[in-house]
Amino acid sequence: MGEAKEHAFRYSLRLSGRCFFLVGLTISVGMLHAPKAVENRRHDREILSLTARDVRSVVLDREYKNEAVKQSVNLVHKPITVTDREEVASICEALRSAKMVSPNHPTGRWYCALTLVTSNGHIEIRVERTTGQGVILWLRKSFRCDEMGTVLESIARKHDFGKLTPAEAEERQRNSCREIEDCAAIFPAILVAGAAFIFFVVPVIPMWNICRRVGFSPSISLLMLVPFANIVLLFIIGLRQWPIDRHLEKLSGCDQTKAGDKR
Repeated sequence: MGEAKEHAFRYSLRLSGRCFFLVGLTISVGMLHAPKAVENRRHDREILSLTARDVRSVVLDREYKNEAVKQSVNLVHKPITVTDREEVASICEALRSAKMVSPNHPTGRWYCALTLVTSNGHIEIRVERTTGQGVILWLRKSFRCDEMGTVLESIARKHDFGKLTPAEAEERQRNSCREIEDCAAIFPAILVAGAAFIFFVVPVIPMWNICRRVGFSPSISLLMLVPFANIVLLFIIGLRQWPIDRHLEKLSGCDQTKAGDKR
């Protein structure tokens, strides 16, 4: 009884020591990342507090430049340099209205690479108008700024579509939105097809060898492609006696026979 209590006491000490070690490790990792998180917040806050006096000009450019398939999701079709002070002021005012958010896998309608030219250098911001989650500004953290989307769309309509008639500009923008929606509709189908391939097609490869070793025809492994039939196949293979089991039983019987003969 005394040995059992001592063993339990030592086990509890080891368990407590491991728990304290994990807690200390977690706190240490958090302390290491805390200064970086503070720096990121300070960096983003300085950008969002810029005024029109701090910004010399603003450049709107395509987010996707080399991927022909994604050209339609760009807000602008060529770089636009904004020097008009009212437009620069409207962009800076929109920045100050941004609120930090944690977007949940947003689906983009259009993208824009926004560059603020200041006396201290260039500041790049990725802007994305999403479906259902507003306009997202991607800095070191993510911020929601719906007002920025309205301002940039107005500037893009004025500069990028400036040589077109209002009807042509509206038709061009409508076509771009339609292409984006088509791409967004294809994505769930690709996701479902990929999941079906992983969960149904890939298991056929190991099941082919398993069926051959159990004594079944390897072609039975194709049942893994059929829903519910694949579950039945797993039960049959799992409950069936494998050749190795029969071989071990034979060896055990031979050993018992030899032992009886010696007696």
